[in-house]
Amino acid sequence: MGNAASTTPRAVLYTAPQVFFAGNYAKKDAMRIISNWHQDGSPVALSSSAFRQALGLSQEDKELAPLLYQMFDTDNNDKVDIFEVLSSIVLLSRGDLDDKLDVLFSVFDFSQTGHISFDEVQILLHSMCRGLSKVCDVRNPPRDADIMQVARHMFDSHNLPFGMTISKDQVKRWARHDVEAVQYVNAFHKALVISEARAEIQRLSDRQGAIFSGMEEASGEGVLVATLLENVSLRQSLGNPSSQVLNDIRSLISGHKSSGQSGSAVALSRKRFNEVVWAWNAFVFLDTDSAGFIYGKEFRSLLWLGRDTEEVPSVLLAEKKLEDMKLGQQDRITLPAWLG
Repeated sequence: MGNAASTTPRAVLYTAPQVFFAGNYAKKDAMRIISNWHQDGSPVALSSSAFRQALGLSQEDKELAPLLYQMFDTDNNDKVDIFEVLSSIVLLSRGDLDDKLDVLFSVFDFSQTGHISFDEVQILLHSMCRGLSKVCDVRNPPRDADIMQVARHMFDSHNLPFGMTISKDQVKRWARHDVEAVQYVNAFHKALVISEARAEIQRLSDRQGAIFSGMEEASGEGVLVATLLENVSLRQSLGNPSSQVLNDIRSLISGHKSSGQSGSAVALSRKRFNEVVWAWNAFVFLDTDSAGFIYGKEFRSLLWLGRDTEEVPSVLLAEKKLEDMKLGQQDRITLPAWLG
């Protein structure tokens, strides 16, 4: 995907039309929509009425339907590309990646032979990139030249001449193992639904808050940082961080990094505790591989989730804060650096 693979962050879904896509299931809803489309004659360009019919939108969706349609009808000609729509629905839906690739391949296997041509691969890639860029508001989508290069690389990786066809298993193998493909596909396959993410962070923070309250009540005084971080239940709720990580953040969590006090001997206020565990949980939520870091391209999402507020941080704000930290889109942000 060229530079787009390394710079495209995990998609963040928060508007009603975006969340609609994440509410579908690949093997059930996406297949139903594809079936509706085939029953209507498989038109490539859909009018607004054909769009509503294919997606199975009812009268109850009368406010949502035009918003969904406008996402794709960017030139306002009352026509949308069905392949962009289907690609977006499949990749952003719930389900295993294998299931999504099976469904997606079936859409572009026009001859239904289990193989697709070089031209069909290009149509698949173009449709996927254009559709996802529209739904997820991608700032720097792959260029046409990048997509052509990706199609060539897919065939080259299997030693296939461009005049031959490529099988579904070969496409799936490429999508699972090619580094750039994995980065780009996962940005949408693992799209972040803000409302769900915040609910999970809230649930975990409430659990941690209950642990803190129990310790506070038992001590009759404030809870020392050292005592808190030694609590087994709390450490488990934090993902069992290593001793090294705990040592790195001991002074940060106390809020007395430069005061000369020992971080371990400081009594932690409830307000400070709530701030730290919320920020911690947001970081861990985004660190899906438990690598101990996230890349700078995910920093806007971290700002979004890392504060107990519904305010949407702008791209420019995230870029400015990254610049202040002397970090770029592909630089690593560690947990202690974020908490500090």
